[in-house]
Amino acid sequence: MKKTYVLGGIVILALAGITLLAKNNPISSTGNALTEKIYVAVEEEGTVNVINPATNKSIKVIDLTEHETETKYLPHNVQASPDGKSVWVTANAGMEEHDRHSSLFIPTAYADEGHGEMKMDTGDQVIVIDPQEDAIIKRIPLGSGQHLAHVVFTPDGSTALIAAQETNKLYKVDTSNFLQTEINLPEGSGPHGMRLSPDGKTAYVAFMDGKGLGVVNLENGTIEVKPLNGSAVQTAVTPDGKYVAASVYETRSVALYDTAFESVSYVALPEGSEGPVQLYPTSDSRYVYIADQGVLQNRPPNNKLYKLDLQTKEIAESIAVGKAPHGVVINEDNSRAYVTNLEGGTVSVIDMETSKEITQISVGSKPNGISIWKGQNISEEKTALMGEEIIVYKTETCGCCHVYVEYLEREDVNVKAVDVADLTAIKDRYGVPTNLQSCHTSIVGGYVIEGHIPLEVVEKLLAEKPAIKGIALPGMPSGSPGMPGPKTEKWIIYAIGNDGEVTEFMSY
Repeated sequence: MKKTYVLGGIVILALAGITLLAKNNPISSTGNALTEKIYVAVEEEGTVNVINPATNKSIKVIDLTEHETETKYLPHNVQASPDGKSVWVTANAGMEEHDRHSSLFIPTAYADEGHGEMKMDTGDQVIVIDPQEDAIIKRIPLGSGQHLAHVVFTPDGSTALIAAQETNKLYKVDTSNFLQTEINLPEGSGPHGMRLSPDGKTAYVAFMDGKGLGVVNLENGTIEVKPLNGSAVQTAVTPDGKYVAASVYETRSVALYDTAFESVSYVALPEGSEGPVQLYPTSDSRYVYIADQGVLQNRPPNNKLYKLDLQTKEIAESIAVGKAPHGVVINEDNSRAYVTNLEGGTVSVIDMETSKEITQISVGSKPNGISIWKGQNISEEKTALMGEEIIVYKTETCGCCHVYVEYLEREDVNVKAVDVADLTAIKDRYGVPTNLQSCHTSIVGGYVIEGHIPLEVVEKLLAEKPAIKGIALPGMPSGSPGMPGPKTEKWIIYAIGNDGEVTEFMSY
């Protein structure tokens, strides 16, 4: 539990401001604040390597081993959340020889290969990392034999989606409380890579075994399959939403799905291509960069990153990188591309203006997925919480109240949980009307906060400082912070007036 020390007046604000700046701008080993970091899933090592792009140096290695069970977790993909609050890793547990998935199209390194004897598989996980501390803060077990492939986020960061290749599922995870729902994909589809439409309503999933592009409506769960001429490994969606590109390994090509006309065309890769894997669009929606790895199906490794011009539908450039390029990501201003080299154990740094490799950074054996963390944005409303403590009154046995407290703690809020035998007395003390009551009552900044209210609403209250007693979200609605299930409707947050009058504060 976090503790708050009141130092008084301007001093507490100054210290809080310094703390917030440091918290949201991690300090490098040189003492400089970092506003960008590169995260690399180093599969065979069982680690995530963190790179400072300002120096092109590795600054941290995060070991994913679960030491209580002696299970080594092998990261396949890594993705920073859009709000910068977390970094998520799909991690598959080490398994004994007879439990391996021999039918996998992409061979996976396992923990018992060259790493000594490990205990049996305890289930594949999504591992959540705090990018401020570069430390593991949550493990989300999704079951054994999943072969968790890629993870993506909705644009607001509220939901993470994870593809499970062996079980033909998409897992939807609420990032506020880590609760999960499932979308069943077609049997034998073998979902691997995926990206979302710009509005976050559609997932475009690469079906490796099903040789198709899965178009998944995330609002109603309907699925449409666009057949392709080979196994799709990964997808890329242009920021304008016009095209979905899919790498097709066997035919050494990129499939282009036109979202307006719902049609598929193909761009053949240059002679000498050995098979594309991951791909990534530029922020202006003009180009897609394709990592041509090879290696699979007994092909030799390639060393090319191809640049596809979406206007001409032709390969504009071939850029030399390391051995067996696998993952690729581009920074926001299109000045740098970063490529993981599966058999080189390095990350290539590409100058986008000259289309030349600047350097290679050693990261360890079998680097796979890669993502850029762009810092954490702090709104003016959020600064209203600096120096404040939220006191949550609850009963000792209330499970969802405890989850709500954990939700606040993950948001770096100073929280004090107080277990009481009689919540009615607390609600009467602070003037919460009976018809607005929920399972717990919180106090912050002189206001009463009743129920599972999202932190953004609390921040708005403290920033605007209206002349009211507080706000309430009655009941325990599905999908609210601390509650399981999906959010199925807008919530009405009510204002409790100083005279007891109840009005609408906002809808959320």
